[in-house]
Amino acid sequence: MQEKRIAVHTAIVKDDPLIDISRFVSLTRLLRVTAYVLRFLGKLGGRSTQTGPLVAAEISEAEEFWVKQVQREHFDFEITRLNRGQQIPAGSRIWSLAPYLQEGLLCVKGRLEQSELTQEEKHPILLPRSKYTDLLILREHNQGFHLGVIATLSRLRERFWIPKGRQSVKSVLNSCLVCRKYSAKPQGSRRAIT
Repeated sequence: MQEKRIAVHTAIVKDDPLIDISRFVSLTRLLRVTAYVLRFLGKLGGRSTQTGPLVAAEISEAEEFWVKQVQREHFDFEITRLNRGQQIPAGSRIWSLAPYLQEGLLCVKGRLEQSELTQEEKHPILLPRSKYTDLLILREHNQGFHLGVIATLSRLRERFWIPKGRQSVKSVLNSCLVCRKYSAKPQGSRRAIT
């Protein structure tokens, strides 16, 4: 009887993202860096010849990239089922939102179908709580000149639906140093000990 030895080699591949979102504190900077990376990758593939400063379409493409990335991280099962034409099971945490795919983005349906709102407002893009969502909340808060929770949430809901949105906005706004500075109560004076 002949003995055969088979050598098996395994490699653990760590799937590091191309851009580490945890290193960014500004959504604007994240989107600009992402747009430049996507432009570079487009040049490598021969699809892009764009040079010079970024254009709005590239920033929009970067934003769409991150929204899809975040949705894939949190709702991969649901997106896969919708891509196959199947329904989302009732046990899913987003089942009640009646999600559907529109151009690869997970959007929600609601009671606003017959309203005169824009299509984006009727069917907002679903965004889970994530680092990207926190950066988006902070950007809307800052662009609105440090609006409160309700006004910031209202600005966000023009395009996005964040489950437990008020809670998410509140926790991000609690970390805003400018707001904390201006909403701080003055410290009372101490009495002299005699």
